[in-house]
Amino acid sequence: MARPKRRAQEIAAAKDRILDAAAEVFAERGYTNASMQKIAARAGYSAPSLYSYFAGKEAILKSLGVRLRNRARRLTAMTLPTDLTLRQSLELLFRAQFRFVAEHRADFSYLFSAGTPSPLDDEQLEAEAEMLADLVRFIREHGESDELGGMDVEYAAFVLQTLAHAHFFRWLAEGAEGDLESCAPSLLDLFFYGALGATKEPKTR
Repeated sequence: MARPKRRAQEIAAAKDRILDAAAEVFAERGYTNASMQKIAARAGYSAPSLYSYFAGKEAILKSLGVRLRNRARRLTAMTLPTDLTLRQSLELLFRAQFRFVAEHRADFSYLFSAGTPSPLDDEQLEAEAEMLADLVRFIREHGESDELGGMDVEYAAFVLQTLAHAHFFRWLAEGAEGDLESCAPSLLDLFFYGALGATKEPKTR
């Protein structure tokens, strides 16, 4: 039993090394200009040996996206104080998620750059549904029913995820520069108060 387990660990470690190397090559050269030969050289393997672990460059890219997404999903399980409002809890969550994205800006930049195969395949759509379910659980765990003003929890999570995506893609379109984490309060203002800010004093003519 120990040998198959050890072999599985070795394979997992090798895949991680290859993914780390591929992330560096993609970030430096872009997906289009990267090659299996360059990835293999960076990882310390021969190019043919990479095909023992991945079917090709696109499979490596997809695995990188999965790894990044799985790491980001763990943030919804973060431990928070029990005396926070739903809004306060959501702000901590989105700040943590946006900070994670900013820390991995090079990875997100090549994943969504021109020339990179579209990530919107069936697996990606399924992953989006899983992330939405994570957010639903987070809201139920950290919020009270009256904090959503009667809005359905699933729909609230959908709106929040859509707003988060909008902030992310605007940040990406602007060159992945700027403080993405600081967008969390404005995202929640949009969700709780609307685009015009329902809690703000109306302008006088």
